[in-house]
Amino acid sequence: MSKLISQETFDDAVVENIEEFEMSPEEALDDALSQFKTQDVDLSLIVKDSQVYSSENNGPVVHTSVKITNQLKQFLTDDNINEVELEKLIMDFVEECADFAKSSLAGTNDAYTTLYKFLQKLQDSQNNKLLQRFINAVYVLLVGQSKLMKPTDTKYFLELLDLYRADIDILLQTVKVISTSCITNEANKKSYIDGQIVSKAMDLLRTYKDEKELVKAICSLFCVLTADDDSSVPFGNAHETCRLIATEDSGLLLILELCKHYSKDTTILKELFTTLPLLLVRNEFCQQVYDFGGISFMATIFLDNLENAPICSKTMTVFQCLARNDVVKDAIVTSGVVDIILMALSKHVSKPPVCEAGCALIGALALRSPSNAKLIMTTTFPQLLVQVMKSHPDSARVQKSACIAVRNVVYHNSEYSGTFRDLEIADLVNAVLAKHSTAYDEAKAALRDLGCKVELKELWKGEKGSIPQ
Repeated sequence: MSKLISQETFDDAVVENIEEFEMSPEEALDDALSQFKTQDVDLSLIVKDSQVYSSENNGPVVHTSVKITNQLKQFLTDDNINEVELEKLIMDFVEECADFAKSSLAGTNDAYTTLYKFLQKLQDSQNNKLLQRFINAVYVLLVGQSKLMKPTDTKYFLELLDLYRADIDILLQTVKVISTSCITNEANKKSYIDGQIVSKAMDLLRTYKDEKELVKAICSLFCVLTADDDSSVPFGNAHETCRLIATEDSGLLLILELCKHYSKDTTILKELFTTLPLLLVRNEFCQQVYDFGGISFMATIFLDNLENAPICSKTMTVFQCLARNDVVKDAIVTSGVVDIILMALSKHVSKPPVCEAGCALIGALALRSPSNAKLIMTTTFPQLLVQVMKSHPDSARVQKSACIAVRNVVYHNSEYSGTFRDLEIADLVNAVLAKHSTAYDEAKAALRDLGCKVELKELWKGEKGSIPQ
């Protein structure tokens, strides 16, 4: 495991090279980098700027992001703020913090607290443009550093959504801040959800459904809110959040309406189709999509965008989630989606995401459905599946989905196994078994149901004592 050092330790090493060995700032920096790398030190969060070590800079080393932060702190104490100078300063801060190492250094020097105080101070001003720049600065600072925001701060950003409903730019930047502050931060997610962020977001979607960037930002927010990504807590509330978004103000139906509204705009459609599967966590939600007529219009979107690989993979993922409902599953098959899947796989056989999604969808449609498996076997799917597995031998995800598809299709009728064995699929599945540990169980299940030789290990035999009662 790599070692970590502070920015101060690194700076001291560079300064020592300059003072003790009379190196130039550039030479001193290169030497320090080389020395620390040989010691297996992780330098990804270290700012490497030779200019701050120049002899022209008297006194201790102060990096630009920290220098700007200190200047902002001085502005806070000034009652007569020069807004032109302040705007230039915050623009310089955003430019500097585009580099994550510099942003991280600013974060450790109270940059977030300083920016937050400015936001509170600017809320009563009439300078919306300056307020927007500071909100954007908070967004840039929080990227990768969501823990800088405290749950108590969320109330302010929720109020911004109410106070500036007529300013689309401030709304957009605020949604981005909220979204970023929730990444790997369960406490902030809970605070925002308790503050009715879902209801506010749904209201914004209805009011500004034609504002593409805002729609995309809210979709991203929903994806973040429904992710169990905070390792510091024992468990998250992703499932409950999915349910809340789907039911709050008829959220699921609103997302479906937006899918129809943007059916010709693949950029927005991609974001909507990323969000939609996250909400399909209950059988009744899948039924709602069916009742809405979602199968029909999504099949049309799928067919109309066969040349677009990302849309194909996203659409198939939506169908896969819908197929958890057996009634909806049959409706997907009868709507002709299987033929479209095969066309998509044929066109994009070199694209791993499409192949993974296509195989996963076929596996879902065949699960618990002999009639669907029978229909699938009347198509060119077996031959296409072999082609997919041969095209992506190094992709564990594609191979895993392919094995699941084989298993779910042949399980219903032993005659289907012969078709696959004639295509020598057993060799491909055995290769998966040997190469991809993450697809180990799926590969064994496929071999078993294909009627091939497979070594099944009994993981527990009870030979070393009984289970405590």
